[in-house]
Amino acid sequence: MVMPNTIGSGYPTKSGRATFLQAAETKTKSLRGRKCAEARHVDDKLHNKTAVQYYNDNIKKFKSKNAAAEFMAENIVPEKYAAVRRWLSEPKT
Repeated sequence: MVMPNTIGSGYPTKSGRATFLQAAETKTKSLRGRKCAEARHVDDKLHNKTAVQYYNDNIKKFKSKNAAAEFMAENIVPEKYAAVRRWLSEPKT
């Protein structure tokens, strides 16, 4: 049972009133935050695709993923070794 002056969880709101507009504003802020985060990480996603594609195209050149990540971090993408190595370890989709 939901008590009066509560949001769906049953806990009282601070003001005692929860409105549709407050819920919509919260959702809008959340979506805006996601879009901003996505925009910040566009370069990282591009570097990820570039590194993985380069590794798949040149897999025979490297003795290990560690060697590949070390080479690519210095020469192919402007990222740290650890990031490139993590990308190479992720399962293919």
